[in-house]
Amino acid sequence: MAPPNNNEGAFEVNKQYQEAIKIVINLVTASLVLPVVFLKNIVGADPNRIGSLLSGWAYASWIFLGASLLACVAFYVYSTKYTKALYGLYKDNNENEEKRVENWRDRWARFATMTAVLGLVLLLIFLWQATEAQERHQVSQGIPLGNHFTTELLPSGTVLG
Repeated sequence: MAPPNNNEGAFEVNKQYQEAIKIVINLVTASLVLPVVFLKNIVGADPNRIGSLLSGWAYASWIFLGASLLACVAFYVYSTKYTKALYGLYKDNNENEEKRVENWRDRWARFATMTAVLGLVLLLIFLWQATEAQERHQVSQGIPLGNHFTTELLPSGTVLG
């Protein structure tokens, strides 16, 4: 069933919104695992101690990233309802229903984006603090700072540059 001619622009805008929300979902989903992967692979924390190394920043980040994912789901619900309204599938007062679901779709898209950005900012604060803590630990242990990651990961005798 082809969209009514007077709504083609609205259908295209809705598709563009959906593509943008897909990007938010991918970014948020990948960011959810970053604190654990960072502590395990970059900081070199014992996998059994990772839970004790996560700070409030990481947990707050997870809350906002999770809220963003839920908002993305709500966006898709209202995006589908909006498409139904454009096709005229709501029999009673279709114009009001179309505007109502469009407004809710837009609200959920904004909420998903704002909570994703806030979650990412909190995640960056956590990563920065974890890096600072790792450097303080290295200094206290007499381990030189600088290219300590590359010297541990590269075979001996490897020259960079």
